[in-house]
Amino acid sequence: MGWPLTHLNKELIIKAIQRVCLHCRSVPGALLTEDDLKCLLVSELLSLEAFSRVITTQDTHISATPVHMEVKWFDAAGKLTIQPDITILDPEQLSLLHRVGSLKAPPSKQFHFTGSAFIFELKFARGKHGITDAELRRIRKDFEKIEKLFAKLKADSDENNVFCFFVVFARYRAACSAWGEFLHEHSDSDHWKLIYKPLDVPPPESGPGRGRRLLSLPPASQDGFASKL
Repeated sequence: MGWPLTHLNKELIIKAIQRVCLHCRSVPGALLTEDDLKCLLVSELLSLEAFSRVITTQDTHISATPVHMEVKWFDAAGKLTIQPDITILDPEQLSLLHRVGSLKAPPSKQFHFTGSAFIFELKFARGKHGITDAELRRIRKDFEKIEKLFAKLKADSDENNVFCFFVVFARYRAACSAWGEFLHEHSDSDHWKLIYKPLDVPPPESGPGRGRRLLSLPPASQDGFASKL
């Protein structure tokens, strides 16, 4: 395990996510889509000196920065099918011209990197019922994608070189009961941190007898972290 996987950088990332949350609570209209969430977090990350440095790559005449979006990762079949929203990689372990450690051409994405990395999977539940069963199914699907990536990394003895922040923002605080169970089930991992941030926007009014009955999670689960570092 090497840079960027340091405890200090993990703390910097957690604080960056919290700043995005505070901004969106203050200005709810700043967050309309998951792409907005991605842009807001990338902006925060790039404001940090640790992640905005220009570093020489494996190609000595080419420099790069650490933070990137929609970088594809190899699956167990050796295909580029896994695509986290954000990747923070080590530019010193990056090549645009060849596969790292060889003279072979890079894969189809036209670059190759090894070493340690942070990855981020971002979800935004914007419906008035918060995290519903349907929204949770969407979250589970992406979480399973991350689990598949770590299964592949484990097979390569590389799982300790990657850490995932799985971040869920929700415009409204309501959530189905299964969401609390999901948080509990995935609360303990050395390879990812599940962070849930409701924005507490007042829900729209609904008529008498309308709407679904939804769980209001206890404060400790609502606005904090669901797994250890």
